[in-house]
Amino acid sequence: MRHRAAPPTTERKVLGQVLVCVGCCCGRPDKGKPPVPAERLKTEWKRRRLLRRVHLTISGCLGPCDLVNVVCLAAPGGLRWLGGLTQDGEYEALLEWATRSAEAGRMLPLPSALEARAFEGPFPQAAHGPGSASGAGNGGPQDGPWPERSPCRGAS
Repeated sequence: MRHRAAPPTTERKVLGQVLVCVGCCCGRPDKGKPPVPAERLKTEWKRRRLLRRVHLTISGCLGPCDLVNVVCLAAPGGLRWLGGLTQDGEYEALLEWATRSAEAGRMLPLPSALEARAFEGPFPQAAHGPGSASGAGNGGPQDGPWPERSPCRGAS
């Protein structure tokens, strides 16, 4: 009789994760694209001691290359996608939101500066396929733990 191995587990639990794209297009001034302040984000995340509550990942390409400077916010209830972050103030708003969320012990609503950059994620079949009218898991209008809000641009 074969015994099944126990699935891997982690002791490290976080409220959520912020994935910042610095891939083939995002953060590439050498290709005429706006920069991503990746080093400043990493430095501030460490200085504010956010990593154990809201994890930061500077990633390769996240996929939606038609929207420059993409950020994906992952939490137990699903994903939120932000695109077109080009202003220092937007990245500062991301830092402040992560700091407030860590202090609150939960993912808080996005500030208006970031909410204005929200878009429906790149997985339309997951959002609108069989058995999924809500768009759960793709940054659609009903994803938790994100507070209820109006549908993202492009949502049907």
